[in-house]
Amino acid sequence: QIKMSKPVVVRIISDLVCPWCFVGKRNLEKAVMDSKVPVTVEWQPYFLDPNAPPEGEDLMEHLKAKYGPEMVAKFSAPGNPLTVAGEKVGIRFNSSRRFINTIDGHRTMEWCNKTHPEKADALMEKLFRAFFEEAQDLSKKDVLVRIVQSVGLDGSEIGGILATDQYREDVLQFYKKAKTQLRVSGVPFFIIEDNNGGRPTAFSGAQPADVIAEVLVSAQGE
Repeated sequence: QIKMSKPVVVRIISDLVCPWCFVGKRNLEKAVMDSKVPVTVEWQPYFLDPNAPPEGEDLMEHLKAKYGPEMVAKFSAPGNPLTVAGEKVGIRFNSSRRFINTIDGHRTMEWCNKTHPEKADALMEKLFRAFFEEAQDLSKKDVLVRIVQSVGLDGSEIGGILATDQYREDVLQFYKKAKTQLRVSGVPFFIIEDNNGGRPTAFSGAQPADVIAEVLVSAQGE
């Protein structure tokens, strides 16, 4: 039984195209189940590549250009760390996904954070699943509208917002802050607030569920 105490606030800085962010989300969910600590999750934007072309690019081409051919071979080898980590938490990564520009996906999340924060975690789940498991293109406005509708929110409202520049500046400003003030260089980046008034705990990467659970328990306190 989850205790009826004040939820611990967990902020996750992530990019929609970062597979480890999806794994990190699953690890957090397991940590919550195991520790029975209630949490409120807040998602914040980051760009693995702020200059990704609007039309996106082939994932393998992108990896080759960014990390070299060895990385591509590693990435597509059976039993690679990402595939194994995914299987452990029930994610089947679809290798036909493209590397896309995520500004509109982040604007969609920002709109949800500001107007329907209670739906933000469900929306992020749907976005991750659509991209990583179904290889849907989250840079396409109609895809985002459909996903927004699938969590019971107004598709025409987000469609109208995506036709403007609304929330663009908010997203870019937060990304800048993450890089300069928070010194985030890789995602997922977790910030777990302390309910006892202590300093928040911050860590980078998809840490194992038991590690996250320990942090949650001490953040909750009595």
